[in-house]
Amino acid sequence: MLSGPFCTMLLRDLGADVIKVEPLTGDPVRENARAPGDTVRSYGGYFQSINRGKKSIAIDLKAPEGAAIVRRLADRADVLMEN
Repeated sequence: MLSGPFCTMLLRDLGADVIKVEPLTGDPVRENARAPGDTVRSYGGYFQSINRGKKSIAIDLKAPEGAAIVRRLADRADVLMEN
C-alpha cells in the first residue's frame, strides 16, 4: 500500500514531524528495489523515497510495553495514520 506512506511523506515535506512505527523486524518494504550487493544501506530506493525525513521506531506491538509506547505517541500526535 502506498496511501499511508505517501500521505505521511507529503506531511513531512510540509514540515510535520513524522514518526514511522515499524515491527521489530523492520518494514518489509525496506527490501524492495534494493541494489544487489549494496552493503551500505539496509533499504531500497522505493523505501527511501517514501520515508525520507521521517523518524522511525521499531516496536513489538504485541507486547504490552510496545502497545503502551504507541499509545503515548498517539496521545501527543495531531494526526495518526494507519496503512
